[in-house]
Amino acid sequence: MTRNDIIGTKWMITHTGASLNDEVFVFFSNGLLKDGNSDSKWDFDNGIITISHNNDYAILKGQILENVLQGTASNIVGKKWTFKGELISNGPPARTTNNPIISNVLNDDQNSLIESIFATIEDYRADENNQVGRMTTDRIRNWINQFEDDQKVPILEELDNIFKKRYCSKSKVKDFLYQVIQVLTKDFMFNNANDFLKNSDFLNLQPQGKSQRIMLSIFDELIQEKYGLSLADCGTISKKYSIYIDDILCTGLTLISDTKDWSEKEFSTRKTNKQAVADGSTVLVFAYVFIHEKNYHKKKAEMRFKISNEISNNHKMYRRSEIENGIGHSSKIDLIYPLGVMQPQSVIDYKNQLIELVDNHTQQYNTTSPEEFYRPAGLPTTEQFFTSAQNRVIVENAFLQKGIEILQNANPNNRNIRALGYSIPSFKNFGFGALCFTWRNVPNNAPLVFWYSGGGFAPLFKVTRGGNPIVNFNFVVNPTTSNDDLPF
Repeated sequence: MTRNDIIGTKWMITHTGASLNDEVFVFFSNGLLKDGNSDSKWDFDNGIITISHNNDYAILKGQILENVLQGTASNIVGKKWTFKGELISNGPPARTTNNPIISNVLNDDQNSLIESIFATIEDYRADENNQVGRMTTDRIRNWINQFEDDQKVPILEELDNIFKKRYCSKSKVKDFLYQVIQVLTKDFMFNNANDFLKNSDFLNLQPQGKSQRIMLSIFDELIQEKYGLSLADCGTISKKYSIYIDDILCTGLTLISDTKDWSEKEFSTRKTNKQAVADGSTVLVFAYVFIHEKNYHKKKAEMRFKISNEISNNHKMYRRSEIENGIGHSSKIDLIYPLGVMQPQSVIDYKNQLIELVDNHTQQYNTTSPEEFYRPAGLPTTEQFFTSAQNRVIVENAFLQKGIEILQNANPNNRNIRALGYSIPSFKNFGFGALCFTWRNVPNNAPLVFWYSGGGFAPLFKVTRGGNPIVNFNFVVNPTTSNDDLPF
């Protein structure tokens, strides 16, 4: 929802709790609002419409959710009431230009942005013998041409911005692994990296083709080059530190599954890894390129009842980047999470389908889950991740609506796959909406437009799962304590 979406719309307004007649609101582009017998003023900021009557004698604040305008009102004598509006007519539709001069400027903007995006992500799968997955400017151009004309430049502007923050090239991953060694050597008080490596077991728990195997291969090359050791030399003196390396933590399902399996395996004679953590024989360490903080804390709490209190409380988490995906007053909301403002009928219908799907799933457990389809209006309080609040709305709505279109055309038989990426069957949302990428991985928790090949849509990235096709560097260290726990 943007200011332009509101301009020209007409609403039938009903007031409750005040002796006011029903009236018609019409929003004009110059900030005036026609409301029956007078002209008032209106403004729109971060999802909230503010209306001023009679030189601020009365102020109305509301938002548009699924074609309903509703909110609260008050006047200078302290009277308070609520209002609700039904959409009578939309404003004029967005138009493309036939002016060749303007068209050429727009094309130049697009080409410049495409070149900049390519410069950031050009190493995507560039190290593979099969070059089918290589990124090209033509691939980016073909991808953006699947969107509406008025969406193309804002989407490209935001991708250029987001990839500069959230695309981790192979060289950056190698730098991250080197810094893992340096930081852990210091934190665990070893005299040198060689001693640290010989007392550390680097866990190899994932199948061939998964990110962990690839990262361990790079790690092996790195320590041979820097320290004259190989992975086979690691942990040969002791397994005091058990270190789990991976690229991206989204939902955390892989983290829980791998940790649970590892915890039950043998550490030494008549001692499991779980017991070794409990008695201090080993320290479990996680090191990720990206983690989503809300989901990490959820999985940390889940470890208590699925694995053990000791593993939940005593492990350490290191990460290159922590992504804020919680909903709080100070959260940056660093992912795709749309507003429920002026969404088309296709989104409303899709939302209702998901509610029915989730309810059918959860009723077998005699439980339900809250709706989390839309971020609250007014959040984030200050836009720090996208270049502007307006561009955020354009991109979020474009990805959501295109994802719905993809699913309608592809009709996949998978209740976890949603328009904004994979989700958990018991969650009422449009998908995870992840925005983090590496030179070889786009998580399936990212919006479908990035990776899903189906429904006649060509995704931006050619992605493989398990080896099969589908399709300023700050190292943050924050070992966990029991005070970090959040309820699961």
